[in-house]
Amino acid sequence: MQLPLCCSRSLLPLRLALLSAAALALATISHAQAPPDAAQPRHPSPAQSSPPAAPPLPRPVKPPALVDPAGPAVSLESSEALFDIAVALNSCGYDNGLETSDPLRKHIREQVQQQLQQSPAASTARDQICTFIDQHRLSESRRDLAQYVSLALYLTPPPDLSASVDQQDMPPDSTQVLDILPLLRTFASAAQLHLIWIANRPAY
Repeated sequence: MQLPLCCSRSLLPLRLALLSAAALALATISHAQAPPDAAQPRHPSPAQSSPPAAPPLPRPVKPPALVDPAGPAVSLESSEALFDIAVALNSCGYDNGLETSDPLRKHIREQVQQQLQQSPAASTARDQICTFIDQHRLSESRRDLAQYVSLALYLTPPPDLSASVDQQDMPPDSTQVLDILPLLRTFASAAQLHLIWIANRPAY
């Protein structure tokens, strides 16, 4: 899969971070769904026997947006949620590999910039999301980017952009930036990111 706004050759660490987050997600879900070991003896005597307890109902687990927990391996698909997060990061100064990236990345940045210039609401939403990103910046750039990629793996599509599983089932790094979601929803709506996504999706 070619990640939105980013050339695959220039963002190999991002791909590795994405696959690591997906692998962790699968391990977490498998652990949550593992059946408990049987603790009762195989042939209880009549004196020891008691009415069998009703088996506990399995807790429903919604599959993550980009991970198929039933599959034999990690499977990824093109994601509008990942696109929205990538646009937010690019709008807030993420320029790594820009000069060597696919021209599509620069083209989308220009489209977003036009929306920001035409819409005060979009510009304000961008400023708010950039403040959040600055306040949650990690010292290591690869880990800084990976926490947002991990979050994108577990998001439902826009306009909802909410976690697709319970918080305890998400990778730990993604939960550190969960509070970006209300800001991301506002930014995506004000900047009309869905229209930009639709216009550029065939190029992926």
